[in-house]
Parts: sequence; C-alpha cells; structure tokens
Amino acid sequence: MRKACRSMTLAPEILRKLEFNEPAAAIAISKAEGDLRVKLPSDYVRFWHIGDGAVGPIGTEGFLQLWRVEELKPFNDAESVNEYAPGLILFGSNGGGTGYAFDTHDAMAVVDVPFIGMSRAETRRLAANFSAFLALMAKQ
Repeated sequence: MRKACRSMTLAPEILRKLEFNEPAAAIAISKAEGDLRVKLPSDYVRFWHIGDGAVGPIGTEGFLQLWRVEELKPFNDAESVNEYAPGLILFGSNGGGTGYAFDTHDAMAVVDVPFIGMSRAETRRLAANFSAFLALMAKQ
C-alpha cells in the first residue's frame, strides 16, 4: 500500500509528492546488508524507516523510483552489477534507463549509471551522500 510521506525530514518539502510504502522492518534491513555484504549509509537506512521504497514525481520534471529493501539484492543480481560495474549498489532509478547507485569505492557517494551499457566508466557522481542526492533531485 502506498502513502504520501507526511514526516520527511531528510530533504526538501518537494519530496512530499513521492508515494511511500510502509516502513521497512529492521530485520529486512539487516538481511539486505548481509546479502549485499555492505553497511549501507545511515541516512539511507533512516529513509527505510520512513518508507520501504518510494515512487513519484520529484523536482519540476523528474521522476524517482526507490526500491524496497527486499528488492535490492535481486535487482542488483538481475542487472549483473558485480560483473559490469563492481563496487556499485543500485538502489533505484529514474523510471527509465538510468539507475542510481551507491559507489563503495567512493565512500558510498551516489552516482547515476545507464542500465544499458552499464560500467564504472559510465557513472557520474551526483552527491556525496543519500540526503544530498534527495536534495539535488528535488531541485531539478
């Protein structure tokens, strides 16, 4: 069930247009970190406590899809991220051909990467952390 966020404190007011799932369970978050073999950024984990994934318009022309916690490992496996762009952990997309990922080689900075032609060489650093990424997306 999707709901509008009423208590978002991670980024600007405009994020309230996103529809959020119910919060993620702590056990699901721990499992995802174990499956991915990484400690996820604390601001991203806080986001899951607000909503386990979100989707909708953002900024003036953007669209954001943030995946549910249990979708992270399967989506990363389906996109063969470890083969084509090792060190990235996809967590969402623009609803089209661009994925958003944490770069484990760059202190978990957020990057974008094309789904077709995915490689580390095709990444573009967007923000130093998840909160800054959300703020950037809201301004575009």
